[in-house]
Amino acid sequence: MANIEADRAVEEGRIEKDRQLKERDIAREKSVETAEIERRKTIELAEQDRAIAIAEKSKAQSEAQAEPTVPARRPSGKRKPW
Repeated sequence: MANIEADRAVEEGRIEKDRQLKERDIAREKSVETAEIERRKTIELAEQDRAIAIAEKSKAQSEAQAEPTVPARRPSGKRKPW
């Protein structure tokens, strides 16, 4: 009888140890997945920021090119006959 109880206690201890190891593995995997998600999110936001900056620069260049240029004035003074 004592032998059965000892075997049961050993088995329960092994089961508890296995459960703790599995919980630790699950927590580690979750941590790795969370870190990977954050890394991807950071990269995606950086790419969006870059795309926005490029679009803003392109818009500014287009607007600058679209502005009419003022013709150069002739120097003041006598006009030359053409």
